[in-house]
Amino acid sequence: MEVNSPRQAIRAAYDAGLLEDIDLWFELLEDRNRTSHTYDESTANQVFESAGRLPAALRSAIKIIRHNYLR
Repeated sequence: MEVNSPRQAIRAAYDAGLLEDIDLWFELLEDRNRTSHTYDESTANQVFESAGRLPAALRSAIKIIRHNYLR
């Protein structure tokens, strides 16, 4: 499988059953993209609050990987 962008990587991981909530991952990617070249405090605060969803999303992906691939 070949992917050429973070969006394609998220889609491929979702299609492979590694991610549960594709919309969340796309939102997290969009947050990352918004802060790459934006130096606005309001945007930074919004992304900071949104980033609180990342640990649970990562734990979920790790749990799926452990269950399906690391037995």
